[in-house]
Amino acid sequence: MAINTGVCCFRRRLNIERRKNWIKRKKKWRRKSWCHLIEIVDETSVADVFGAVNRKASEEEAKKTNRSRVTIEKADEKRHCRTFRAQQQIAPSKILESVLFPLIIAFYSSVIISLSAATINHPSTGTSRFAEQEIQLLREAFLRKFGMKEQPKQAKPALPVPYYVWNIYERVKKEDIACVRHYYPYNIMELDNSTLLLQYDLSVTVRNVTSEIIARAELKLKLGRERNRRHIKIYEIDQRNSEIWRLIDAKFIEDDLRGDYQWTEMDVTEAIRRRRPNMNKVDFAVKLSSNHLKALASTSSQPTVHSASSYDSKQAFALVVYVQTDDTARVRKKRKANMRRRHQHKKHDHRSADKNYCRRTELLVDFNELDWQDWILAPSSYSAYQCQGKCPNPLTSHFNTTNHAIVQGLINSVDPSLVPAPCCVPTEMESLSILYIDVEGKIVIKNYPDMEVLSCGCR
Repeated sequence: MAINTGVCCFRRRLNIERRKNWIKRKKKWRRKSWCHLIEIVDETSVADVFGAVNRKASEEEAKKTNRSRVTIEKADEKRHCRTFRAQQQIAPSKILESVLFPLIIAFYSSVIISLSAATINHPSTGTSRFAEQEIQLLREAFLRKFGMKEQPKQAKPALPVPYYVWNIYERVKKEDIACVRHYYPYNIMELDNSTLLLQYDLSVTVRNVTSEIIARAELKLKLGRERNRRHIKIYEIDQRNSEIWRLIDAKFIEDDLRGDYQWTEMDVTEAIRRRRPNMNKVDFAVKLSSNHLKALASTSSQPTVHSASSYDSKQAFALVVYVQTDDTARVRKKRKANMRRRHQHKKHDHRSADKNYCRRTELLVDFNELDWQDWILAPSSYSAYQCQGKCPNPLTSHFNTTNHAIVQGLINSVDPSLVPAPCCVPTEMESLSILYIDVEGKIVIKNYPDMEVLSCGCR
């Protein structure tokens, strides 16, 4: 009796839909009892039911086994990613820049991204999103990246940044210049009615300046309006004998009637290159045609909202030094190659975004979060990007992979214990130009390499 009851239950579930179809096709049938319907089904149907149950149990067991295998593969892949990043360390001195710094930036920026929507809808009330210790850690990491020992402190009134500084900032992004420094004279002395003495201190407070090469140097002069044609001469004054003057540059200046003043530049590259490494002082004498010295010393300010240095009376005599490093040629070649492949990277990101495969994703770095808007003039924030997603097997060419990674992925698919799976990592990086004020109040424009991810790949 118990056996018949169990068979009745199985047959009842199996024939629910069949019973509905019978009722539609044959309205003359009356509703019969469940046990009577079960008798209609043959014994082969019962065997099919038990077979389906057994197959379902086998499938569940297989799914559990596959989940365990995937968990092991993901753990191996994470270990491979950590091993890959560790192998990229060239020297102990590069640990912070190659490993710790990107990790700190990734953590910091991912939090900003997660809160970006809330920031747009709810303006900041001045409360920091991070604890004081976290902010201090981020500041120290960036200062090391910038080659500074301490954060610049603006204690004196700020000045507008001249328009030519912003022109230089945009131009440096495209040129092979590693750094541009602005120096203001620490002393201005009128020698006579037509000669002005300018004294500069070229000491540098950042690290790793021994490998720098002077590309060119310019003396920016702010001239007032003058109807007559002016003749300007620039002399270098010898540091050991002030009686020795060397003519560096000379030119005639035509008046520009489009404004109240005009900027002109004099080439002083020879004097800066000739300076000895242990001598940080340089003196120039600016000689004009008679009765034009007053027009040269004009320091009328220009309207702008950007803060700059505090040398109000000396801003009209800026010494701009363009610097290259040993890595400038390498960065130039890398930049040209990156420009050729930018379009290809965009296609790759579009194809892989829908499948959650290895791709470049947004990652925002905001200097305002560190309360550095007073000395970092540009950019206020930038997109560093990051690499996310999985590497499929087998790998195809549009995943920016290598033959080694393809072979590694095939071996991993056969036996994950032999080699880890390929990892999604940055394959090409781009430099970032930053306009800021250093600890001595000098305006600096510098290119920092490997600050922005251009493309990702499975390696």
